[in-house]
Amino acid sequence: MDRLRPPRPALTFGEKGLALTHTPPTYASHVALYLYDADGRKRFLDADKNELLAPGETGGALSVQGGHRQDVYLDDVGGAGEFSATVCYRSLNGFAFSPESPRSNTVVVALPAAPCAPLLEPITRSTVKITVAAPAFCPRISVKVEDQSGATYRVVPHRPIKYGPGGYLVCSMPLVAAGQFDVAAGAMTISRLTGQGAFVVTLPLRVVEYTVSVAASNGAGWSPFGPAAKIRIADHGPLAPAAPTLTLITEDSVDVNFTRPPTATLAATPATTAPRVMVSLRAAGGTDDLFYDEKMDRLIGKVDAGFNVGNCYVRGLHCAIGGLDPSTDYEVKVWALNTFGASPSPGTSFKTSPSEVEVTGVKTAEERDAELKRQAVDVDADSDDAPETKRPRQDVHTGLLGIDTVDLTCPISTGLLVNPLKARPCGHVYSKASAMAYFKGAGKRCAVFGCDKHLKWSDFVVDEASERALREYYRRQARTRQGADGHPYGQLM
Repeated sequence: MDRLRPPRPALTFGEKGLALTHTPPTYASHVALYLYDADGRKRFLDADKNELLAPGETGGALSVQGGHRQDVYLDDVGGAGEFSATVCYRSLNGFAFSPESPRSNTVVVALPAAPCAPLLEPITRSTVKITVAAPAFCPRISVKVEDQSGATYRVVPHRPIKYGPGGYLVCSMPLVAAGQFDVAAGAMTISRLTGQGAFVVTLPLRVVEYTVSVAASNGAGWSPFGPAAKIRIADHGPLAPAAPTLTLITEDSVDVNFTRPPTATLAATPATTAPRVMVSLRAAGGTDDLFYDEKMDRLIGKVDAGFNVGNCYVRGLHCAIGGLDPSTDYEVKVWALNTFGASPSPGTSFKTSPSEVEVTGVKTAEERDAELKRQAVDVDADSDDAPETKRPRQDVHTGLLGIDTVDLTCPISTGLLVNPLKARPCGHVYSKASAMAYFKGAGKRCAVFGCDKHLKWSDFVVDEASERALREYYRRQARTRQGADGHPYGQLM
């Protein structure tokens, strides 16, 4: 083996940190690399641990390919100062190294400046994207997270390595004992080209404020931690809407009108932050909010069977809520929701109108329906001077007594219509008292055989066509009786 003294290596400092460049002789299979500081301290680079060992410690030599130039990068030289290096070689079957080369040129290395504050962006209700930028020639960073109680976390790549939405590296946040944070432990590599890196972490609690700071290494040592950025995911919820405006308040329904809160309109705004709207209602003295289910057209609580938050998003700027109790105080709120939280509007209070018909003593749905129908018949009977036996029956094919084809029979009382009201969903006509008694509250299916429409009291409007038909019917009745008895019958409508 050639035991001549090797040529001295070159020491440089660049974007990858402190680098030693050497060309091993053709016989060499391993190189021993030594680093000297300004005080003359000599340290050996351990190939197994990739760290500098103090005098007296042992480690492995670096493998080389004889005759080929090699660059060796030193991740951490332990601080700022002046440095030089030497090398020596041995062959594959040799037991001793060659003499040590002359010292390389001297390089003066300073510690890096602290990085700027990281950019924190919430992605979901618990995850945050952290984007960092380190000073030039700093390929490694260390990220520290602290909560408002003083607990400290270290951000490290998830094991095994995985990537989340957007292709960002997923990291974990192990808790660090007080005073035991090691800046080099779990250090991450970022782009040497841009000096930036991005990754996602899961924060333990969305209602807690966290501070995130970054330190960087240039190979000579670590910078201090830079300025911290703060984030509390719950603060990224939408703006609260204005209080709703209420119109058309009846004994069991109310129309709610509202506007949506302002939102960012930039193209870069994530779609997940665009708020949706829900409407809630709470009775005076109650503790639970009921939400308007637009799909099922009903009020439902979060703990009720069949609750689906997706059905409770109101698409327009208005909704009609039925199924309310008469003479009851309520408060209505509008909620804006996005990925990160919900913001309620101020409440608007109102009181439903008193009921004109009261039904009590019903225990089951079947008993209640039967009772309502009986009472509806009684109400119609009390409101009509015509005897039950003399009321014309329904004939949907030929009409009633030849008067157009308008049906003048109430489907519930089966008697002549009194104050006729038409159900908008299906067009069937009822007496006012019958409809009010039968369809108040949560409402129910139309009483006409074969109709599957679900009706509530707020669905009914005055039916002028039936009113005109009733007036014509009474006129004909009066003329008929006048012709038979010689005098008018009753007072025409």
